[in-house]
Amino acid sequence: MDKTRFITNYTSQWLPGFSAFGKRIGEFICCPLGRSVFVADHIAAVNIRHRKNDTGISRYLPYRQVRQVLEERTRRVVSGQCGVILAMPETAQAGL
Repeated sequence: MDKTRFITNYTSQWLPGFSAFGKRIGEFICCPLGRSVFVADHIAAVNIRHRKNDTGISRYLPYRQVRQVLEERTRRVVSGQCGVILAMPETAQAGL
């Protein structure tokens, strides 16, 4: 098992396929367009795998600067779509 260390800030809030922050509601995260809902733990796992090779976010970068880097990446995205809509419990849907 690889024991590379990296910073985990915002891993469960950043939607990698959409390059944007989602809205976290309990254990779910909604895309900013309101089209898709994802399991936050799954999103975090994908982001951790990608963050390992991310040269823009170093291990000791303060969390505010991590957010700035991610927001800058969002501004660079002209258009995009979220993934597949997942079933979401009614208790989580009430928070939307």
